[in-house]
Amino acid sequence: MKTIDKWILNKVSQINESNNGAVAGFDSDTPFVAMGISSLDYIQLIIEIENEFNIELDDETLAFGNELCCGKLADVIKRKLGRVYKNEDK
Repeated sequence: MKTIDKWILNKVSQINESNNGAVAGFDSDTPFVAMGISSLDYIQLIIEIENEFNIELDDETLAFGNELCCGKLADVIKRKLGRVYKNEDK
């Protein structure tokens, strides 16, 4: 599993532990909803991602839905980081 995916799963686990939940046995393709993550938990996760990776995620990324999972969110972060690094080269 990729590093960003692991980082997100770790954060989801921390959030879930604070809610007396667990994410054991889940992987990067498991939807956040199936992990017990609420929309408020997701906003907390987005804030932590933006702070950790020094990026600002677009509004469409903030849409919380039944199919959203760590892997999809990690792909968004990687694309965003790629754009940030490309812009720094100019």
